[in-house]
Amino acid sequence: MNITEKKEKMSKLKELRDIIETSDVLHHKEVLRILKTNDCSISSNRNGSFINLTNVSDDVIGKINTYFDHVKTQESELKEKYDAQENEKQLII
Repeated sequence: MNITEKKEKMSKLKELRDIIETSDVLHHKEVLRILKTNDCSISSNRNGSFINLTNVSDDVIGKINTYFDHVKTQESELKEKYDAQENEKQLII
């Protein structure tokens, strides 16, 4: 792997880290489930669980990214349905 590829991979891992850190506790639990299912090393203490993403396989990183893509799609669809309902309410009134 050349330097450019390493920088790109690190950039993607940082982006994933930011997504995980800002997500809801429910999503944290799902990420932990994915990691545990795939026998990834997790350090835990009273401050939380910690994972070195550079030690996680590309396959597992892909599963986590797929999970967050699914969450993003669901949230978008729910927002569209909610907005449509609100528009219908306004038309009725």
